[in-house]
Amino acid sequence: LYWAGFIAADGCIFNNQLSISLQTRDLDHLVKFKEFVGYGKDPYKEKDREAYTIKFSSLKIRKDLAKYGITPRKSLTYDPPKFCRESADFWRGMVDGDGCVRVGLDGKPTVGFVGSFGAVNGFKNWVRKLTDTKAQGGKEGNIYVFSIYGRHAIPVINQMQGGSPKYFLDRKREAVKKFIDVHEN
Repeated sequence: LYWAGFIAADGCIFNNQLSISLQTRDLDHLVKFKEFVGYGKDPYKEKDREAYTIKFSSLKIRKDLAKYGITPRKSLTYDPPKFCRESADFWRGMVDGDGCVRVGLDGKPTVGFVGSFGAVNGFKNWVRKLTDTKAQGGKEGNIYVFSIYGRHAIPVINQMQGGSPKYFLDRKREAVKKFIDVHEN
């Protein structure tokens, strides 16, 4: 479910290929994905960009992703299936791809997410099962945004990042690791 969320946020299906491009600083994350799917080639450096890409064709993976609602041209229309909407792993993947998790200089955490109406609404509904936030979110251009701050973000961070999740974007996990350790203990 983590990788389904991450691909829903940051993946692209085009010409029967799955492609994920990330900033150079997140190269290790592409390596984790490569190992997860058992792909033999290393991510390649993009010309004229500080980014790496992994791209391949797999009918099985494309069919599996379709079960998660992940299809070509999903960016503005993606609506996660119900079984995904209940998973902290799925939402950690989505937020790692198209969101933020951080602790500000004031020591208070923020969790934010941007995406299609269906994805942001699904995230908002999941968050509201964890905390009594009244945050509404909104629309910016053709995407939707939702974020929570302070005490409302704590149970969300604990659900998404607490314990020992197998997959996560290292820099986002590190951004809140000290905060998590304090609140878990």
